[in-house]
Amino acid sequence: MSFSSRSSLPKLAATLDVFLCFLLGLLALAAFFMTVTTGYHLITGKAPAVNGYEIKLTTSVPPLTLQSATGEPVEIEIESATAIIPLYQAAPSLQVVSIFGIFILFGLVACGLIQVRRFLGSIKTGQPFVAANAQRLRNLAWIIVAGGLVDPIIYGLTGALAHQSFPDFAFRLSLAGPFNAFFYGVIIFIIAEVFKIGVQMKEEQDLTV
Repeated sequence: MSFSSRSSLPKLAATLDVFLCFLLGLLALAAFFMTVTTGYHLITGKAPAVNGYEIKLTTSVPPLTLQSATGEPVEIEIESATAIIPLYQAAPSLQVVSIFGIFILFGLVACGLIQVRRFLGSIKTGQPFVAANAQRLRNLAWIIVAGGLVDPIIYGLTGALAHQSFPDFAFRLSLAGPFNAFFYGVIIFIIAEVFKIGVQMKEEQDLTV
């Protein structure tokens, strides 16, 4: 009895594959739209009619002193405040870096989705336990780690350019994103190695039968 006839996983994999195709299409459409609108603005100096892009940076806010119900002043600290800069009101260099960074992250997400689609493709055919899938998991782990490295670099450049445009602006760089990326990447690396061992054991078992 084949894997596909014993399990509902192939049908689930097919459904997820359709959803991932939809996500890839949305990424491609978003990248095309951002290229056209940003190019139009940089060439003509005019903001396009559809102007929904914003640069969001974590910033620090001075403590606020509020009066309590008893009339006593209370100092309140504000953490993780977000500064929102309309993209088409920012300096051209800040626009270029922001859009370029978004494209890089879009590319990494697309590469990750492609690896997952190929993994799902083997499930649809009823042959998930193959060496290629272990390599696909490793590729996915590397993509996640790369995203964790690229994201703070882009964020740092964007924040530095924002500080040049607005000297009073102070952004805060968080290491939570890279840490999470490394954590998930290591987990997927471990799963890939376990999967590889499982594939080798299956191949040895098939040879002895």
